[in-house]
Amino acid sequence: MSELNFQPYAISQSQLIGTYAPEQVLRGKVLEILPDRTALVQLGAQKMVAKVVALQPPLKVGQDYLFQVQQNSNPLTAKVVGRRTEQERTSSSIVEDALNAFKLKDEPINRQLIQAFLDQGEPLTRNAVITARSLLGSRPADVSSGMRAVKWMINHRLPITSTVFHLAGHLMKAEPLSSQLNALTQALDHTNVSTPSTAALKGAVNDLKNIKGEPSLQMATGILGREKTTELLKSFLQEQMPTAQVNSGEIIKFVNGAMSQTDTVNFLNKLHVEIKPDLFLSQFKSFLVSQFAGQASQTIFSGNSDLGLLLNSMRELGFDFEQNLRNQLSSGETLKSTDSLKEKLLAVVQDHQAPTAIKELARDIVGKITGEQIQMVSTDPQVAQFSIQIPIPFQREIKNVSVYWEGKKSKSGKLDPDSCTILLWLDLTNLKETLVSVRVQSRSVTLTVQNDSEDLTQFLKEGEPALRDQLAAINYHLTSVSQAEKIDPQLVKKAQEPLNITNYNLDVRV
Repeated sequence: MSELNFQPYAISQSQLIGTYAPEQVLRGKVLEILPDRTALVQLGAQKMVAKVVALQPPLKVGQDYLFQVQQNSNPLTAKVVGRRTEQERTSSSIVEDALNAFKLKDEPINRQLIQAFLDQGEPLTRNAVITARSLLGSRPADVSSGMRAVKWMINHRLPITSTVFHLAGHLMKAEPLSSQLNALTQALDHTNVSTPSTAALKGAVNDLKNIKGEPSLQMATGILGREKTTELLKSFLQEQMPTAQVNSGEIIKFVNGAMSQTDTVNFLNKLHVEIKPDLFLSQFKSFLVSQFAGQASQTIFSGNSDLGLLLNSMRELGFDFEQNLRNQLSSGETLKSTDSLKEKLLAVVQDHQAPTAIKELARDIVGKITGEQIQMVSTDPQVAQFSIQIPIPFQREIKNVSVYWEGKKSKSGKLDPDSCTILLWLDLTNLKETLVSVRVQSRSVTLTVQNDSEDLTQFLKEGEPALRDQLAAINYHLTSVSQAEKIDPQLVKKAQEPLNITNYNLDVRV
C-alpha cells in the first residue's frame, strides 16, 4: 500500500526544536571516556563526542550528568552542571542544579517544567522555562491543563510559543469536529444573511456527506507499487501520447511525488505535452485501474469500498491545505484554490459581511483542524504516534471517528502502513460504542472489534471473506477477525484523548 504523506505545514519544520546552542542544558549519559578530555555521551536520542571542561571528580562511564553547552562545535564543548558525588546525584538534585544554573526561583511549577524537558531528553534553556511558565497562568486548573499542553509540545519538539500552546489548549476543550460541523450546518441553514463565502462554505459542508471511499491516484499508485506504476506510466505515455518526450528520471520523480496539480503541470511541461492536468490525471488513473483484475479490485476502485474514506475525508477537510499552498508557491505559480473546507472556513472568517455567529463557529473549526494537523507532527525519523478525530460520512450524516496511529516511518519519512497499529473509536447508532483494533505486521492484518452491547460473531463471519478478498487485492493478508466482548478503557483513552505523548509502546492484547 502507499506510504501516507500528510505533512501538516501549520508550522514550519525549521521551527522544531532540536539544534544545540550555547547555554542550553540537557541530561546525558557517559558511554565511553576518550582521549583529550572528550567523551562519547548520549544526549537525548543522539550519541556524540563532546569535549568536557575539566571536572573533579572525573567523569564515570554509565553515569548521568547535567551538561551545559558552551560551544556548538565539533566536537561539542560542554561543562557539567553541579559538582555532586555519585551518591548525592538524584533526579531531584539534577533539577535543583538546573534551577541554580538558570538562576530561577525554586518553586513546584519551575521544577515540573524542568523535569518535563529532562524526561524527554530535550535541550533546556532559561528562556524556554520562563516562556512556558508565563503560558501556564495562575489558577490550579489552568496550570494542570497547561502543563499537559507544554509536556506535549516538548515531546513533539514544537516551539514553545503562545500560538501552539493555545492550539493545544483548544484541542483539549473543543467539541469533536463532527459536532462543530453539525452546529455550523444549523447556523448556515437558519441565517437570514448569505454572502458568497458563506454560500460556498455551506456547499462544502454538505459535500462532506458525499465523500466516497474510492482511493486517490496516489493510493492506487502505492497499491500497485512504485516500480510497477513507473512501468505502466511509460506504457500509458507510449500508447496515449506517442509524441511525449519520455524521460525515465522525470517519470520516476513524478511517481515518487505527491502527483499534485503542480507536480502534474511541471511533469507535462517537461514532456512537452499539451493536455489539461485534470484530464491527464483522470485518464492515467483509469488506465491504472484497468490493470486490476477481479471483483474485489473493482469493488475497491469503483468507490464501493471504504478503503480511501479516511484519507479522502482528511483531504476534503484541508489537512494538506498548507502543503498544497507551499507546493504552489515553490513552483512559482499563481495561487489557485485548494477547494478544501479549511480554505472556505478561512474565507468566512475574513468576510466582513458574514454573520458574527457563523464567523465564530468557522474560526473555532479552523482552530480544531489546525490542532489535529499539528498532532501529526513528528520529528522522530523512525516512528509516528498520534491520535486525531475525523468526521466521516455515515448514512447521510457526519459521524466522528477517533483514530490512533502508531508505527514506523519509511526511509523517506512517510507513514508506513505495512507495519503499524491503528485504533478506530466510533459511537454508532445501533452498535453503540465500538473500538476497532487493526494490527499490521509485514502486511499481515489482525482485526479485533471490541463491543460490549452486541454479539457481532455472525456479522464478522459473514463479512470476513469479502474483507479478505479486498485486502488480498491490495497485497495484504488477513490473519484473523474476532470480537472482544469487553472494551479496553486504556485503548479508548489512546484513541480519544488528544495530545498523546510519543512513547511507541502500545501493546494490544485481547
